Amino acid sequence: KVKSQFTSDQQFQMVLTQYGISLDDLREQARSNLLVKKILLPEIEVTEKALQQYYTDHKQDYEEPEQVKARHILVNSLDEAEEVKRQLDQGADFAKLASEKSTDPGSKDQGGDLGYFERGVMAPEFEEVAFSLQPGQISSPVKTNFGYHIIKVEDHKMAHSPTYDEVRDKVREDYIDQQVQE
Repeated sequence: KVKSQFTSDQQFQMVLTQYGISLDDLREQARSNLLVKKILLPEIEVTEKALQQYYTDHKQDYEEPEQVKARHILVNSLDEAEEVKRQLDQGADFAKLASEKSTDPGSKDQGGDLGYFERGVMAPEFEEVAFSLQPGQISSPVKTNFGYHIIKVEDHKMAHSPTYDEVRDKVREDYIDQQVQE
């Protein structure tokens, strides 16, 4: 479940390394947490009123920011970027071209797939273009400190504040986790 929150296995491994833990350490932590939760669960009273109050107190935690799902091809020069764009305009497959031409090691092997991201995550020049494109659109070359990007937006989710009913199961899980921690 933790691993699924990352866009690639490489990114997941990088975060484990940053925290100085191994996959076995993470598994052991999860196992311990689950055992504690199982022991304490019968002691925790979960009422509808408590869940609704928890939701009200933590409503901002359930808000979903505007997000785009995009792919990109990163190259070193404007000439390369223009050539890639020309090939895409002639019908080349974006994912295949990303695998062949992109210099981004984090997304190259996934056909340039960056997954969903919100504002404040990518380079500002990249985000400005990505959030302005409609799904299916492909950008002209975009220059950042990393090089030149060709961006293809696959989906665009507007910001959303879910109702209690939409997130009730998640609220219940979070409430129980908080009670276990206390």
